[in-house]
Amino acid sequence: MKAQIPWVLAIILIVSALGLINSQYRARKIFAQVEKAQAETRQLDLEWGQLQLKQSSASKHSVVESKAESGGMDMVRITKANTEFLRTE
Repeated sequence: MKAQIPWVLAIILIVSALGLINSQYRARKIFAQVEKAQAETRQLDLEWGQLQLKQSSASKHSVVESKAESGGMDMVRITKANTEFLRTE
């Protein structure tokens, strides 16, 4: 009976060691996935900032006005001559 105790302890030690190795492997794998996701998040944040800057510069009044007049839309400025006024009586 006393000779079996070291074997049982050795088996428990080996199983514990294998469990530790497996958990460390999974933790490293998850850590790599988190790092990859964080890098992708940083890239998307950078693209988002660039798109916001592009949108703000494209939505300026002068840019919109020049595109409306010369961008093939044939839009003209509103004046009294080309405006129809409706009167309700």
